[in-house]
Amino acid sequence: MNTPISTWQLIKPYWVSNQKWIAWGLLLFVITLDMTNVYLIIQMTYWNKDFFDAIANYDTHAMTPLFMTLVGLLATIISARIFSTFFKQLLEIRWRTWLTDVYISEWLQNNRFTTSKNKNSMTTQTNVLLKT
Repeated sequence: MNTPISTWQLIKPYWVSNQKWIAWGLLLFVITLDMTNVYLIIQMTYWNKDFFDAIANYDTHAMTPLFMTLVGLLATIISARIFSTFFKQLLEIRWRTWLTDVYISEWLQNNRFTTSKNKNSMTTQTNVLLKT
């Protein structure tokens, strides 16, 4: 009977491989960017309160600083989201590249790909592709 494999057993090899420091660094950076984004969204809610308080009090002098703060907050939020997405995708690409290299090296070791069973299978697959 097969024992179930945990998620950690599946992902652990990458996180302890020769690329572990870059992987952990990227993960930490992405988490930091996401937490920064949460903080900025909270700041945006405080700005929203100040803005509507200024409108309710007819405080026109407070509008210019509030709009400057809004521009700064929006620029920072957008930048944090863009960088977070970029570095998440970079981590995914690095993981997939590592995984491909591992599978290819395992496939090519000991001339495993040239066994008669694999030759027949590859020839059959090639013939099927050529006939269609």
